[in-house]
Amino acid sequence: MATKHYSTEEILRHVERTDAGGCWRWIGRINYNGYGKIGRKWAHRAAFEAIAGPIPQGLELDHEACKPGE
Repeated sequence: MATKHYSTEEILRHVERTDAGGCWRWIGRINYNGYGKIGRKWAHRAAFEAIAGPIPQGLELDHEACKPGE
């Protein structure tokens, strides 16, 4: 089953831009560990795909958060 590709506009609807060190706070769904989700995807992975295209095989894509939920 293919997973949904989210547009940049869909991602940005779930983001609050802050001036604190360039962090953008995820205001969409948060899992029990405090990490962002959109549909079945991790928010940081969906955002990468919306901006840069498919995640290359072998690339370890981590998010960097000021605090969980950001």
